[in-house]
Amino acid sequence: MVQEIDICDLVHSLSEAVDLMDKRVSKHHNRVAYIAFKIGQAFGLPMNELQELQIAGYLHDIGALTLEERLDIHKFESKELHLHAELGYLLLKEFIPFQRVANIVRYHHTYYRDSNSEVPIASHILHLADRIETQIEKDKYILNQVDSIKEKIVKNKDIMFSPELVDAFLSLAEKEYFWLDAMNPSIINILSKGNKPLPMLLDMKGLLDISKLFSQIIDFRSHFTATHSAGVAASAEKLALLAGFSDEDAYKMRISGYLHDLGKLAVPSSILEKQGKL
Repeated sequence: MVQEIDICDLVHSLSEAVDLMDKRVSKHHNRVAYIAFKIGQAFGLPMNELQELQIAGYLHDIGALTLEERLDIHKFESKELHLHAELGYLLLKEFIPFQRVANIVRYHHTYYRDSNSEVPIASHILHLADRIETQIEKDKYILNQVDSIKEKIVKNKDIMFSPELVDAFLSLAEKEYFWLDAMNPSIINILSKGNKPLPMLLDMKGLLDISKLFSQIIDFRSHFTATHSAGVAASAEKLALLAGFSDEDAYKMRISGYLHDLGKLAVPSSILEKQGKL
């Protein structure tokens, strides 16, 4: 079985699952994806690179495995930001279609002044977009915040951020629609309208690889469950074969095993890590 899917739709579903962790980080990935896409567009990136940037925006924080980590990286500056970026890279690079995206995620907290030729321009754009989003106070009217956000970004020009990218952002910041769209509850529809579908042919092997990626993000949230989904997947497939299922249906059981704890992303780490009885 081979089916064509839009890879952006796929990664958005994963992003939404990760954002279930807490309402304080809800829609962060979507807003970063939108801001990064618009800055990249203003900077003149071609569509294929814009699509990779958008995917990186959706997935850039998947290496932050606990709510505490997610909240910490929402600070404008933090000493621990590179840890989740490296883990995100390690998770993503195993899935072949995401290898270039993995590299973008790996360097997305590298300061402009500390960068070298290994750091892609997309990483600098993602870093800028991420820091812009963290400065937005979600309970206040967005247009009243524009000047303070611009001031904070300009203050770090040539240090944290590329001057050319800051200039691209400042040109966008003059447009009210940019900010209003960024805060729109239906931002995913706005992203879809401004983008072309990114088709990918997905067979059962590809579906299995994606389900493995999902399971690692789920299971790595707790050291108690680091290999749990892999064990369930292998057991489910074997039991299905013993029960007389076809090879294809048993394979589907394996995929289901990798995904069975997807809802755990919405469970606080304080519960997952709690000692003793609940």
